[in-house]
Amino acid sequence: MDYRVFSSAKCVGFYDCNQSGELALWSYMAWCGEIGGLHLDVRGITREAMLREGHVFLLSQLSYEMFKPAKYGENCILKTWESAISGVKFIRSYSLENESGEILCRSTSSWILVDPENRKILRPKEYRHEFLLTGDDVYPKLSRLKMPEYEKTAEHITVYSELDENHHLNNSYYGRLLIDYAPAGFIGKPVKKAEIQFINEARLNDIINIHTAITGENSYAMYGTFNDGRKCFEAVAQVAD
Repeated sequence: MDYRVFSSAKCVGFYDCNQSGELALWSYMAWCGEIGGLHLDVRGITREAMLREGHVFLLSQLSYEMFKPAKYGENCILKTWESAISGVKFIRSYSLENESGEILCRSTSSWILVDPENRKILRPKEYRHEFLLTGDDVYPKLSRLKMPEYEKTAEHITVYSELDENHHLNNSYYGRLLIDYAPAGFIGKPVKKAEIQFINEARLNDIINIHTAITGENSYAMYGTFNDGRKCFEAVAQVAD
């Protein structure tokens, strides 16, 4: 069986949606995290097996573009594939399509392989499994964000329900932060494009200081810092007109 592209049928449920009845960014991010793990599972590369090997994948960056919103009750197909290896990063891509094959949104993610005990970054050559590269062009592209200093506009305290088995803020919650703490006038507008860099993990009771700025008529930037000055994440977003 060819496992290069892995697909999963999805139906947009009520609890996957925002107030507009459309698939929320954070729900889509959670779907992508899940299908990436399933893609590895069917090849026998389970989380438990990787932990025994002293390996775990951590999300480093996500780039997202929405072409058409998925609606409540809509049946979709979510696809994922391994696109490339770039330095120490493993590049994985995703596509959400409707039943007619129309692409609703696409995203690209980069992952780093680390030792789960000391978080030391491991080289791709230390990965003990085959990486099934498709050879496709990576889209949307991953770019390096460079943030000037922005005013602090809010703060978020990580709570127990936001953490996952890695004991840090689950990746999908960064999609919530990007939307919940958007500048005035941007909250509630559909996010057409977004890019998030995951820099330092947030753990239970960590205070994330949220800094935001409007960077264009339909765009804004955001980053989070801990009280010790370390950055937690950086992100940019473009909303619909």
